[in-house]
Amino acid sequence: MPRAVLISVGELSLEPIKTLVGSNGVTTATIAVSDTASLKNLDALTSKLSEQHQKAECLLVQASNGVEKSVSSFSGITTHLIYSSPETYLTQCLMANQANEHDDAAIQQYIQQYSKHVQSVLNALERDSTLNLCSIDDVLANPASFLKTVFEIDSQVTEAESPTNLVHQTMALSANAALVDNDELYELYDDALSVGQLFGEFSVHLSPDSDTFKDNAKLLTQVAKAIQQKNQQIITLNQQTKESTAKLSEKETECNQLTQQIAEKAEQLAKAEEQNSALSNELEKQKQALSKSSELLTAKEQECTTLQQSLDAKTNELGAKAKEAGEAKAKLSEKETECNQLTQQIAEKAEQIAEAEEQNSSLSSELENQKEALSKAGEQLTAKEQECTTLQQSLDAKTKELGAKAKEADENKAKLSEKETQCNQLNQQLEEQKQEAELSQLQITQLQEELEATVQQASKLESIEQALKESNEKASQLQTKLASAEEEQQLLLLQTTQLQEELEATFQKANKLESAEQALKASNEQALQLQQKLAGANEEAQLATLQIAQLQEELERTFSEHETVKAKEKEAVAELNKQLEANKQLKALQKENALLTEQLSQLQQGLDKAEIEKESLTKALSELQQTQLEYAGIKEMSNGNLQNAELELELASLQISQLQEELEYYYLALQESERSLQKGLPHNTMSSNKIQTKVFDKAVASELSITGKYVEGDYQDIHLTLHNVIFPNGKQVESVKAKLVDVAGNIGIEFRAQENEALFREFEDSSDEYGPYLRYFLTAPENLQAQQQKTVERLNASERLLVMGCINVIAQQLQNTNISTSTEVTSEQWREWRKAAISLSNHVDTLPNWLSFDSVQLREEFAADGYEHLWLVFNNVLLGNVWRNTLEFKLSANKVGMAENGEFSDAIYIEFRELDDGSAPIMTWPPETADEYGPKVNVAINNLKSLNDFANHDKQLILHLVKNVTSILDKLDVDESDMSRSKSEWSAAIATLLADESAKGEQQVPQESVQEELEAAPEVDNILTCDEVVSLGSYQHLVFTQTGNNTKIKLRAENVNPDTFDAEVYLELRDGTNNVIYNDSEFFGEDDFGPRVKIPAETLEALILANEQEQFPWAVTVYKDIPKNTEQATNIDELVKLLWKNILNRKSEK
Repeated sequence: MPRAVLISVGELSLEPIKTLVGSNGVTTATIAVSDTASLKNLDALTSKLSEQHQKAECLLVQASNGVEKSVSSFSGITTHLIYSSPETYLTQCLMANQANEHDDAAIQQYIQQYSKHVQSVLNALERDSTLNLCSIDDVLANPASFLKTVFEIDSQVTEAESPTNLVHQTMALSANAALVDNDELYELYDDALSVGQLFGEFSVHLSPDSDTFKDNAKLLTQVAKAIQQKNQQIITLNQQTKESTAKLSEKETECNQLTQQIAEKAEQLAKAEEQNSALSNELEKQKQALSKSSELLTAKEQECTTLQQSLDAKTNELGAKAKEAGEAKAKLSEKETECNQLTQQIAEKAEQIAEAEEQNSSLSSELENQKEALSKAGEQLTAKEQECTTLQQSLDAKTKELGAKAKEADENKAKLSEKETQCNQLNQQLEEQKQEAELSQLQITQLQEELEATVQQASKLESIEQALKESNEKASQLQTKLASAEEEQQLLLLQTTQLQEELEATFQKANKLESAEQALKASNEQALQLQQKLAGANEEAQLATLQIAQLQEELERTFSEHETVKAKEKEAVAELNKQLEANKQLKALQKENALLTEQLSQLQQGLDKAEIEKESLTKALSELQQTQLEYAGIKEMSNGNLQNAELELELASLQISQLQEELEYYYLALQESERSLQKGLPHNTMSSNKIQTKVFDKAVASELSITGKYVEGDYQDIHLTLHNVIFPNGKQVESVKAKLVDVAGNIGIEFRAQENEALFREFEDSSDEYGPYLRYFLTAPENLQAQQQKTVERLNASERLLVMGCINVIAQQLQNTNISTSTEVTSEQWREWRKAAISLSNHVDTLPNWLSFDSVQLREEFAADGYEHLWLVFNNVLLGNVWRNTLEFKLSANKVGMAENGEFSDAIYIEFRELDDGSAPIMTWPPETADEYGPKVNVAINNLKSLNDFANHDKQLILHLVKNVTSILDKLDVDESDMSRSKSEWSAAIATLLADESAKGEQQVPQESVQEELEAAPEVDNILTCDEVVSLGSYQHLVFTQTGNNTKIKLRAENVNPDTFDAEVYLELRDGTNNVIYNDSEFFGEDDFGPRVKIPAETLEALILANEQEQFPWAVTVYKDIPKNTEQATNIDELVKLLWKNILNRKSEK
């Protein structure tokens, strides 16, 4: 509850009273009231205040709208109505409305308001005598009495400070002038004083007169001087305005020229965009065609495999058919032999018939004598003729059958000709397909070399074609033999006909043999013999006919098989042609497969090594488990310990590398400690100024314990304590308390202020009801992004070391299995928090190379004729992950007083020398230059070309210093009154020098944005340094840095196809802030690791192809330089280099 309530009268400002009581330790709270309801009771009045302000000792009520006339005293609290003298009230009114013109009417209105307000509080005092009526003039004139009476505070202040502002004093003088001859107001003021509470002695007040202005003559003189100075400034500003107008006209002319150039560039850009659009469309079509070709290639590969299998089957079948054809040929040869034998038998029969004719001629005489016997034998002969007639009919039937067979053979020949016609058509179609294949070969230019190699391979298949030709020749030979067999069959028919004619002639001759019976008998016997022989001949002819029929059937079967084989041969030829075409495409993959085979062999070797390492680690794990079992006497290990052991196995390689660095660090620290003990000096881990790299990995702790956890909604945290923490800057802390926090999936770390340990600086905007804190997120939630940005920007070197070092220590310690905990942590929570810690630790490695330091002091300011310098000393400097205890350099200026740019100097340098302990200030030491004081390095801030001879870290350090030298001077802890030349003069000279050089284009120092830095300063260093290599099968990335900027350049490939080397390739840019280069492009975004720009490689390739590099010039240059720098990098495996070469070549081919 407040001790006193002070209510203003007539909107009177209570700020002077607030300042007075506040300076004497009285807490105050101010509230504005414009309605009478709020003044009825204290609760209604203080309900709008915060809980802290409700505890204030003095409550100041700024009343308006005349609410003070109805105020009444609050019970138990002293209530004061505060009014003022007429001149004080009018002065405040004039000050509050000084922007407006004050005429007599306005002043009279203010005077009437004053009279009305004072009269209203007098009336209020009559209604409630417990009210205290006080004058603010009386309070300020007697502050000690006021404080003693109201707040019971003894104060030595005799009079409150009056405003020294010249404007306020002028307004007060104007108020006095307006109140001349207004005695009635001062009478009203005296009436109020007489009934109110006084803290001094009462005196009568009169309206101002001439004496008042005489007393303020000095003030009028000051006002006149001020007006004169303002006039002089106005004249100067007018001159500057004229000069600016002239310059503006020049700039407008230049602007018009630039506008014309921009219009021309816009036209060129429009044309380029049209060309780019056309090229993009054509590229899209080519991509679609390539996609279809890829699909066709896959189908052809499958067809090729199928054709190869069918070709093998056909080859086997052709072999079997060839074997059958050989057997048929052998059988045909046997048949030919039998036909020859039959022909010989027929010839013998003809000779026998000739002999019979000779015998018949010799017996003709005997036949005349045997007429009688002949008549008897006539009947028998008639019977024999009938038998011959029957035999003739059977011979005619056989002849018809042979004619039908010949007709069928003719039909088969016709079918054979049709098959040959179809074969010719198929050959024509095959030729057309070959032409289409050649056309496809011309369209797919990427496969030209592979197709030529395939053509060479196709020559090896000529042997198969030659075998097919031989098979065709064999078939034609079989066909020829078939024709010869048909000719032989016709010859047999002719011979049978001749035989029949000879038999008829014989029978005619037999009719004439009636002369002799004996001859007839002999003739009959001979005829019987001839008949028997003829029957035998007929049987042999029938047998020959049967054999000919069988041979015809075999020939027909052989012909049909030949046709089948020929059709299959055609199919095989077509399939072979398809296979040739597919093999041409398959050859395109064989070269790539050869490369992949080599890569697979190397990967297999690496895999074998990894398997050996895994076996050794598994063996070590089993030994560890056995040791734990023997030590604890437990037969079975719990699932939690097994999971922890597996996690240890996964992070073994990381811990081994970190352990190696820690061992090296402790070994060096131990040696230093021994040397210090021998010399009797106190030990400090980093007592020297040695430059240390990877400093975040060198923070260590003896153990980690879990002290609590908290979960509410989408917020959860786990409370950790790191024991016996040693930081690489030499600081040792018994315990560091931290929290891993998870806000809606956003991981972070939080530190709280600890007693007796100043871990970090405290800020008002980083405090809550639990006290100050330092919180850092991997990716901040949306409502905390502004605070996160502010935190990142103001972290000094020690704070950054605290945050990043503790992140790495926590990630390591959480992998231990013997963590003590005072709260229950489930297995799922263990996994989640360990995963969160590892994510934070991985984020530390991706941070840009920020420059931060704890403090900077001025060691020496030196000034001589034409030369000046500032000797600056930095305490605890951190650039990226490189630490220095101390950094010193001189900011020197030559040609002082002779600058042509209007500043005190236009030749400013950064000078490095050895530190007091003899340690080197930079890594590239000692330099080539020296003077009588020792080695030194001088770098002109407007000429950084010499940096190409420095180490990469030194380049970055100097560029950071040049870029931030003006802000460094602002942070310099020095009283400017003790300096012969102010910091602002140095800053102005540096800024002018850099601006002049930037305008000339001779030096591109970052002035306005990161993009200008990168686009305008390629000559500083075009070499890319590879800082990180990740190769995980289908995911690959390389991280590069470039001297002179903080931008991390990541070339990443996702979904890598090991067969075709197709992948999704991006150029990713980060610098840890939202001001990353190209942040105004469509490729800007944010992920779990912060803001980044992610440009597809297709976009960069299109710009390179079209020779249009105006959109992303720096990115295109970097992208073009990456292959060369990758090849030259020594920390990239040769297999990884080859893989990236193929991926980038594949992108350029598309």
